[in-house]
Amino acid sequence: LRHARNLTLERRGTLVVARLKATVASERGNSTEQAATVALAPVNEPLPALPEDLRDATLIRTPVSRIATNASSDEAFLAQLGVTERLVAVGGLVSYDDDIRRRAKAGEIGQVGYNWHSPPNLDVLLACKPDVFLMRLSDPAHTPVLDRAKALGIVVLPTLAEEEATYLGRAEWILLYGLLTGTQAQAERVFGEITS
Repeated sequence: LRHARNLTLERRGTLVVARLKATVASERGNSTEQAATVALAPVNEPLPALPEDLRDATLIRTPVSRIATNASSDEAFLAQLGVTERLVAVGGLVSYDDDIRRRAKAGEIGQVGYNWHSPPNLDVLLACKPDVFLMRLSDPAHTPVLDRAKALGIVVLPTLAEEEATYLGRAEWILLYGLLTGTQAQAERVFGEITS
């Protein structure tokens, strides 16, 4: 990646390894270091043995078909890729996307609570059974909920695009969303349009 500083992507055979790291500061002034290593493995391939350095990585089989998020920025990435129909839970009713807002209002998709408001509602996530929960952690005080979600078997991918220092750094995260959803060509096209 050329612009993102909080994300690296590395291809290892059929795996793509994503390393995410950033300092997350709350409005109250406290901050915490967030870091995660994620191994993306194609669902239609045999699961490769993870090497020792990926022993603690979160494994996500791709492309994902059921997605939950607690941030409108994640919704925007997914909308750019044309995959919002895969959303099974969002933050709430304040979506910028009319169709997502309508589906949430109609109860067709769950509401986990927005990242800036409260920790995610784990009961909703357990009921929705997402393949991945894209969790924006706006307040370090919500970290125990992230750990609890993982302990309950919810696959959590912390999203740190908003911590990028530049617009292009934030925008380049669309490449990760493309890998997650099997829409890499569309992600590269969108990012190419942004940079041209």
